[in-house]
Amino acid sequence: MRLNRSYRTSRRITYALFVAPALILFVLVVIFPFFQGIPYSMTNWNLISNAADYVGFKNYRALMNSKEFWTVIKNTFQFVLACVTPFNLIKGIAVSVVTALLYKHVSPLLKR
Repeated sequence: MRLNRSYRTSRRITYALFVAPALILFVLVVIFPFFQGIPYSMTNWNLISNAADYVGFKNYRALMNSKEFWTVIKNTFQFVLACVTPFNLIKGIAVSVVTALLYKHVSPLLKR
């Protein structure tokens, strides 16, 4: 069955209208603040006063030389490897096994 061009176009417009609110929200909540924060990260601003001294990459150099930063990075990777990945793997396998078992018991009822 071949769809005519106007119907395909209207379907694409419908899809775009459904995706547009989520995309707008994502841009406003994630993308815009990320790029807005880049200039702030290159200043020495305390968020109270209006004076913001431009320091360039000095903040990033201090961060890379900080022992606490590397400890936090190491702890984050350990947490992800120890907790998040195995938990999601076990949860996914459990859901698939339960679904397969339920389908096996329900499928004969559907064939009647």
